[in-house]
Amino acid sequence: SDLEDEEDEVSKLLSEEEEMLLIRRLHGVLRPFLLRRTKAQVLADLPVKKEAIVWVPLTAWQKALYRTGLRRMTKAAEGKRRSASATCISSMLLRKAVNHPYHFLSRQ
Repeated sequence: SDLEDEEDEVSKLLSEEEEMLLIRRLHGVLRPFLLRRTKAQVLADLPVKKEAIVWVPLTAWQKALYRTGLRRMTKAAEGKRRSASATCISSMLLRKAVNHPYHFLSRQ
């Protein structure tokens, strides 16, 4: 049993050495075909970044959501003194209504 275990270990070592040899040979064959570029080389090849702001009108659905949010905000503000955090949250909800109106589908 011990002799068999030692033979298995020797055969595993040989197979690992053979694998390493095979990997080295493959690396040598594939090296000319691999494209290796550094980040600096890639950045030098990129064109200058251009930024443009495109104004797009709201859809009817977005307008309705926004108006509903504004109404809720004004009703909550009437007669109460609102904290800065509540105002910030309300403005974020209005922004969400404009930028991500589909998030409101589950609520309706």
